[in-house]
Amino acid sequence: MPVGLLDKANVHWEEALKLASPLLSRVTESNCAALYLFATITCLHTFALGPCPGELLIFNQNGPSHWLTLFRGLRSIEQACDFAKVQKEELHPIFPLSGLELNNAPAKALDPSVQEALEALASFIDINVTKDDERRESMVEALTHLRRCYTLAYDEPAQVSAYTVFSWLHRVSDQYLKLVQATDPVALLLFSYFVVLIKGLECAWMVKDWPTHLMSGIYACMPLSKRFWLSWPMEQVGWLPAE
Repeated sequence: MPVGLLDKANVHWEEALKLASPLLSRVTESNCAALYLFATITCLHTFALGPCPGELLIFNQNGPSHWLTLFRGLRSIEQACDFAKVQKEELHPIFPLSGLELNNAPAKALDPSVQEALEALASFIDINVTKDDERRESMVEALTHLRRCYTLAYDEPAQVSAYTVFSWLHRVSDQYLKLVQATDPVALLLFSYFVVLIKGLECAWMVKDWPTHLMSGIYACMPLSKRFWLSWPMEQVGWLPAE
């Protein structure tokens, strides 16, 4: 984005932030659609600015992720609304993350290489997160949602939908996100498979550079002994560590 336009975009965003921020704690049926749009556009604004060192969307190496707070805030806005009522109104298309039914994802066959990679991921989880491990429920849930997102994404005839991709991040548990933020190796591995889905959005200019940035950050946080787990995601994203 040209510097002049970037400056203008930041000015408009900062003014909107001043107006909307006080309302985020007072969500009502009358303002929920506007606040949802604001939060959505702000999340896109972060993508458009491009990646910054140490910022990995759902966790930052230097502190909390403000982007994640806002993105997950979309759920809080939805919960404060009468979603059944909103669905009947003209504004219902702006609530696609809640409306997308992952549970009804068609059980179509994936590309054999993708299916094999997902099966390998499931095996990694089974081996490294046993049934009595307190992490298991959140990991298995995240994997289940990820499988459904892959099924929907690879079933789309044209470009991958951002709604399909980010529905995973919309649905994973807070416990799973805490594990990512704690750089748990298995949680990071799941996150790397999500980055592969983001790679499918690169036709949108604002996503450019994000997949390789995220993959390099995950690789840096992954213990040396487990970095080989990332082979398939790195290959799909097209990123390799410097020699």
